[in-house]
Amino acid sequence: MNDATIIAVIILVGVFVLIAITIVSAGVEAAIKLWGIMGALTGVAFGAITSYYFTNKSNQQEIRQAQDQKQAAVLALNKAVSKAAQANEFVASLTSALKEGMIEGHYKAAREIAPDSKKSSSQTPEIGGVELLERAQQASAQLKDIQALKGTIE
Repeated sequence: MNDATIIAVIILVGVFVLIAITIVSAGVEAAIKLWGIMGALTGVAFGAITSYYFTNKSNQQEIRQAQDQKQAAVLALNKAVSKAAQANEFVASLTSALKEGMIEGHYKAAREIAPDSKKSSSQTPEIGGVELLERAQQASAQLKDIQALKGTIE
């Protein structure tokens, strides 16, 4: 039993005991007069208990919905972190390949670094090696920032 039910039962028992004592000690007419007063007070009390009960149920449902939304957001973040880790591995290998090419004094085309790319050489934009290296390093930093978000949600 929850708190609202226990309180309602206590009020009912108290009212019936009070009416029974009044009937025994003062008679039925006194009990009817007492009920005239107690009936209104009992109605107010049960109205308040009912209102509390349904408000509490509504609040519990809202809390459950918020927890479900949080759990969905955490799952989505975990998936994004996983994808970011995979992308970061690729970007790290691209960055290291670009650095190697720069150290050797020449630049490799994007299709040579990532031969599984679906773009043809005519679709690959002409970007200088230094600029491509900077973009890869920025992408790597952003992917690491995404991975760092995981600890802030949980």
